[in-house]
Amino acid sequence: MSTSDEAARSFGGAAEVYESGRPGYPREAVRWLLAPVGGTATTPQVADVAAGTGKLTDGLLREGCQVVAIDPDPRMLEVLSARVPEVETRVGRGEELTLDDRSVDLVTLGQAWHWVDVEAASVEVGRVLRPGGALGLVWNLRDPASEWVRELEASCRRAMPSGRSATVRRSEHSSPRGSRRPGNGHGPSPVTGWSR
Repeated sequence: MSTSDEAARSFGGAAEVYESGRPGYPREAVRWLLAPVGGTATTPQVADVAAGTGKLTDGLLREGCQVVAIDPDPRMLEVLSARVPEVETRVGRGEELTLDDRSVDLVTLGQAWHWVDVEAASVEVGRVLRPGGALGLVWNLRDPASEWVRELEASCRRAMPSGRSATVRRSEHSSPRGSRRPGNGHGPSPVTGWSR
């Protein structure tokens, strides 16, 4: 097992904590991800890759998608299955999707594109997408203008062992459509990276 494989499975030991502590995705971000495939399917078929406990899967389901959740860690998928038993789950990763050729309209990765080998995952995504399909990438970012986020970051700095940094790297990129992130402290910064 490579170091990246070990890292990909490192969240499972804390799946319940992950589920309770990570935010979901705003409806606006999920709809933005679905926009490129809106005209290609009545019920979009979506592969939510690196689905974890289903934070993005939830939003996709609310928008009427049929979702298969894929994650390298079976323990994360167990938590997802307990929460949303109607979702098909599969063990897999971005570079090795367990899907047929041209089987989905959209492939999503929430908070996860930085974990994949971009070249290999791009080829694999291209293989499973139907014509007109798209790759949708989305992240939740902390909003430094939010009071609670500033308090959280200050608390983290106080709790860090001496010599360690609690600096949060930020991106000020807005979506390609120029929309601004909502002011809830976890607004979307969606980017579609590839379409077929």
